[in-house]
Amino acid sequence: MRKGIGFFIVLLLVTLALLAPSASAVNYGHTLYSSPSNHVEYARAIKLANGKLLVAFNIMYSEWDGRLRFYKSVDNGETFSFVTEFADPTYSWIGAPAILEISPGTILLSYNIDTPNNQPPAGQIIKVWKSTDEGASWTFLATVEDGTNWCWEPEFAISSDGKLQLYYSYAGTTMDMLQQNIVRRESSDGGVTWSSRVTAVGNSRNHVGMPRIVKGGSTYYMAVEYYEDLGGVRIVTSTDGKTWSSVASAPPMDKDNDGWMFSTPALTYVNGVLIGMGKRYADWYLPFPFFYDENDGKVVLYSKDGGQTWKEMAAPFTIQFADDSSNWSPTLLPLSNTQLFMITNSDTASAHRIMYDTGPISTP
Repeated sequence: MRKGIGFFIVLLLVTLALLAPSASAVNYGHTLYSSPSNHVEYARAIKLANGKLLVAFNIMYSEWDGRLRFYKSVDNGETFSFVTEFADPTYSWIGAPAILEISPGTILLSYNIDTPNNQPPAGQIIKVWKSTDEGASWTFLATVEDGTNWCWEPEFAISSDGKLQLYYSYAGTTMDMLQQNIVRRESSDGGVTWSSRVTAVGNSRNHVGMPRIVKGGSTYYMAVEYYEDLGGVRIVTSTDGKTWSSVASAPPMDKDNDGWMFSTPALTYVNGVLIGMGKRYADWYLPFPFFYDENDGKVVLYSKDGGQTWKEMAAPFTIQFADDSSNWSPTLLPLSNTQLFMITNSDTASAHRIMYDTGPISTP
């Protein structure tokens, strides 16, 4: 009898062990898109006034065939449905989308256009479009850059005086990456016409690029990559969304000089806290080539003092780095004061993927 009871207890323990979730299980997120050959990057997400989420990213079918794909969620980021695939009517390669809902039901889209080498125009083109049906169709508004200059990665913002703004990386006619600045144009008519280009951040001596802007309270924050210090992410600030602090003296996005974020930044703000990340998370004190921190791909950083100091917080999912293009310009989107949505490209050896998930905001 005792032998039978012992056997039953062992069997019960084994069954419970098999049913229990593994403590070492890694959450790699949910798959929005996956392909063995089509490269994807620049994932963007916004929450619309009606509560739906709209997602955009660029997809490359070949070297000169780049388009944008749109998805939406009606259940706060739990699941997504395909909306449309957008191609520029004139040029075959577009990428780096920016999306913004400027009023309930009106969404703006901007992107840059690559043109094949040795074919005019020589530089990059930036356009702006509008949608009034949640991204299903788009109406052309303006060509902001005509291809004379080299420019990338547009980012929308609204200044304190209500002007629509478009920021982007700008390298002039020489394509000298080490003399790249962040420039700004403004519109007073919803994106149909735009002001002249002005330099917003940079000194034409160091590489400043990939702007991501968020407003927190009465302060505007911009995360940029800054190449004077091997591509570290830095935070500049503004009280009016027009005049920005010096990037050369701006604090880096690093944790106690022990782990630092660099390249392709993301930035958001919730409940008095900045939350940000870069493409990779490296050990601050080690020189190039980088030695990645043990939490690379597993954490975002948060700051309670306007970007002066940063601490680690678990990311909503773990990013995989099968190649150097993984996590190329991710997006962080608060769904509430306690929940953070993250979307990015997370590649494996066999697939290019857009992954997403939501996790708790823990900023003790």
